[in-house]
Amino acid sequence: MAEFAIAKGHTVWGMRRFRSDNKNIEGIDKLKIINGEITDPTSVEKAVAISKPDIIFHFAGQSYPSESWDAPEYTIDVNTTGTLRVLEAARKMRKSPKVFIAASSAEYGLTKKFPTTEGTPLKPVSPYGVSKLAAEALGYQYFVNYKIPVYLGRFFIQVGPGQDARTSIQTFCKQMATAEKDKSKRIIYVGNLKPKRDFLDVRDGVAAVWAIVTKGKAGEPYNICSGKAPRMQEVLNMIISKGKTKVEIKTDSERLRPTDEPVIWGSNTKILKDTGWKPKIKLEETISRVLDYWRQKV
Repeated sequence: MAEFAIAKGHTVWGMRRFRSDNKNIEGIDKLKIINGEITDPTSVEKAVAISKPDIIFHFAGQSYPSESWDAPEYTIDVNTTGTLRVLEAARKMRKSPKVFIAASSAEYGLTKKFPTTEGTPLKPVSPYGVSKLAAEALGYQYFVNYKIPVYLGRFFIQVGPGQDARTSIQTFCKQMATAEKDKSKRIIYVGNLKPKRDFLDVRDGVAAVWAIVTKGKAGEPYNICSGKAPRMQEVLNMIISKGKTKVEIKTDSERLRPTDEPVIWGSNTKILKDTGWKPKIKLEETISRVLDYWRQKV
């Protein structure tokens, strides 16, 4: 998002935790950094006072559904309280900036009708999904009560180089890259391969966010998704086909979640209708980029 906005000629400030890794922002020369903590009101208000933003893109949070099972309190605190801090800081500005809140498809939970539209009842089944539902509700409340132009993007699974190995495509690609380099590690450990998942290239996701804040309607949720949902087995097969060595597949019980939505598949009809945005990058291309990234890292 920072690279995208800078390329359009905008001045971009980023808020960074003191102990965070800088690896994904090291090459962005024009990005201005402010140190702080999203749950600390003083940090957030200081960042807003320094940057004087016209638009706030609120992406900070505990972003891994799987980890929310082990750290539910932390997940709720960071994702919900952190959002409250951002909205309060925006409310105190003389002129309200636009605020984009990164919501999630995890809010839908165990839905039965697909592809999922924005009108689907929200019944999250993970601590992460609950935290994102609360964050989105806060955004809507501040839009209604304080007239802050809040934009809500329900992200489905975003994929691209730079993510760590806690998500499925990333861990599969990392294991494949490792297997290519080390003959003793020609095994890919997997969890449940039956679910269907909607993956979107992060570059398409960024373009969708920009379309929402420039052409979308404030207070309205928008799915940010590809509109397709291959089975995880198909995704794994795609990665194996792009690999340079044969591998064995083994199920790892630690990769299985207490509740795993059988299908995560979104409709992008609303964002297309309101903004004209639509995805352009095929999953095969995304996987190739991620696999090449891990080949350089392992």
